[in-house]
Amino acid sequence: MRAKTLLVAAVMFLSLTAAAFAQATFTVGSTPVTAVVATGQTEKAGDVTFTLIPGSASVVVGSITVIYGGGLPLTSAVSATGIRISACSGVFVAVGNAACPTVDATSVVASGQVRILLPAVAAGTGSFTLSGVRVNVSGSGLSNLSAALSATGNGFVSGQNSVIVINAISAGIASVTTKSVPSLISVAANSVANQIFVKEGFNNVFGVQATTDTTQTQSPMVRILLSGAIPAGVKVQFPLAATSLKSDGKTRGIANWYASDSKGVALATADAAFTSASTTLSIYYTLTSDSDPNDQETLVIGDNTTAAGTGLVISNATPTTPLTASTVYVQASLAPIGGTTATPRYTELEYPATSLPSLFTTAGSVTYLLIPYASAGGNWDTGIAISNTSTDGLGSVTGVIPNGGTVSFTVFQAQTATAAAKSYTVLASAIPTGAGLDSTGNLQSGSTFTVLLSNILKAVTPTAPTTFDGYIVVTCNFTNAHGQYVIGTFSPLPNSAFYNSGQTLVIPAAARVAGETLGN
Repeated sequence: MRAKTLLVAAVMFLSLTAAAFAQATFTVGSTPVTAVVATGQTEKAGDVTFTLIPGSASVVVGSITVIYGGGLPLTSAVSATGIRISACSGVFVAVGNAACPTVDATSVVASGQVRILLPAVAAGTGSFTLSGVRVNVSGSGLSNLSAALSATGNGFVSGQNSVIVINAISAGIASVTTKSVPSLISVAANSVANQIFVKEGFNNVFGVQATTDTTQTQSPMVRILLSGAIPAGVKVQFPLAATSLKSDGKTRGIANWYASDSKGVALATADAAFTSASTTLSIYYTLTSDSDPNDQETLVIGDNTTAAGTGLVISNATPTTPLTASTVYVQASLAPIGGTTATPRYTELEYPATSLPSLFTTAGSVTYLLIPYASAGGNWDTGIAISNTSTDGLGSVTGVIPNGGTVSFTVFQAQTATAAAKSYTVLASAIPTGAGLDSTGNLQSGSTFTVLLSNILKAVTPTAPTTFDGYIVVTCNFTNAHGQYVIGTFSPLPNSAFYNSGQTLVIPAAARVAGETLGN
């Protein structure tokens, strides 16, 4: 009885074992993408190939489920040009044959799952490949990407239940730099030039174009963002066209870039200008011819060697007011930025995050001078001379740009026993007697304005006292202003007498915050 029972059990075991091995067994391999952009919302994953092992049983009806990164959203759809089986061979014959597996149209791409449907196929050799998967890696924090595998009806070689599909997830921009930090410091028209360099984080960030990849719908873009408002009177002109520089820093790449709208759909036809009236401080450049996939290239904006465009030029084109002291910086982000169906697209991330490169500076073209004591009335008066020394003949030694502007005086009447302190302001051009201003009321570079305090008081509105003791602040709307004052009796010679004189003090712009250091 026991022997009979054991015989029945052995038959049942052999039957179950045969059933267990009556299924196909696949080896799994992948062709990982070398690197993708960490902010990418549509980054391409490598192909996954399933190959029948020699001597494998027939393929039974079943499925294979591929899950990317534990469930990262997939951003390509199941279609003939999207997520698909791209090749079948051997017993799977060819694409389109009924024996070739298909991708289930109901795959849950929102949670990173692709389901492959396997028909019954006779035993033999063959393979098929899953292609066209794009995945949103932005915010994942992953340094690479794997796909987990599971199957029903068939199986994998032991241990092959996961494959690498992306080797590295890295920053898309390596650096953003400028060639120089030019300065505008004049109320007269002048201009300076600069260049912006945006280096891709690794090879081929700036490729591939849609014409060479059916899962990509448009070309890559770079957005340049200005960090702050353009000072009044300044115009920043970005060129229509830009180019690429190869990693040797000398060779021009084949890539061309053109200014465009934020989606790269409409290319610009002219240079773009930014002024203080601009409400948008960003410009987009779209790749119009493919870059070198085997070189880490740099987008160059402001390359005057290109056929189109006029370079990156910053100009004080409308000198209606003195320039304020400021620095405008630049940052760059890959684009298009999310909220579009474009491929590729990215989450906004400005490079660099800190230590931003300067595009240009405007040194404040205002100089404040202090006359610590002045007097007028009776036999006394104060003679004042203000010189515009922005022409100094030293050229590159000082780097001063000649510039001119208005001069105004604010006189501060000292408090007395019977009257409170008061102040009065008057423009030099409104003073009835004085010498040195041009016909427009400006003190030009290389000129000196001379005047008596008594004549300044005559021009003050409301009427200032004819007797004055106090101090004076002189506002000069140009750089490199200096002055001298003399207190005395200015009667006709030989009766004139000079009792006190001194140089005006230059008040630093930060005096209100950091305290005065009048070392001048």
